[in-house]
Amino acid sequence: MVGGFRLFRGAAGRFRRGAAALGLLALVLLAALPARAQFLGVLDAEALREVVAARRGKVVVVNFWATWCAPCMEELPEMAALRAAFGPQELFMAGVSLDFDPEAPARFALRYNPGYPLYLAGDDIPRAFGVGAIPRTMIWGPDGKKAGDHVGVLDRRMLIGTVGGLLGRPVP
Repeated sequence: MVGGFRLFRGAAGRFRRGAAALGLLALVLLAALPARAQFLGVLDAEALREVVAARRGKVVVVNFWATWCAPCMEELPEMAALRAAFGPQELFMAGVSLDFDPEAPARFALRYNPGYPLYLAGDDIPRAFGVGAIPRTMIWGPDGKKAGDHVGVLDRRMLIGTVGGLLGRPVP
């Protein structure tokens, strides 16, 4: 793994009282971003593999999340900071929603604008990508090889450091 990107960090303690406040703060911060998010519909496992493969030469970050997931909402400012730290020529990000309501990610994209494309996971995504808990973030390097896989909330230093390391550039 790159930049200390851990495979797993327990979620114990993440559902504390401040998580809801952080989630609301995340939504306010995300609404201020200039880039528009797009909801691009349902994505099955094969299509997600193609999305990743088509971005060879860039770092690819795929975040599995849901609108009902408090830790996912807590992580949104971290994802926004990552998006802001790297240009689209270096980094491709996508959010893959595991919402039960198929309209939830589209409403979320319109209302909160995370700044990167959002998809609704097809039924085969959890098994094909081993997504048993969310939030889960997977990172592929510019060479197309998986470089990181993390379950739980990530902080911006780890995200930015990991992506910067994969790009071979120092990050403050």
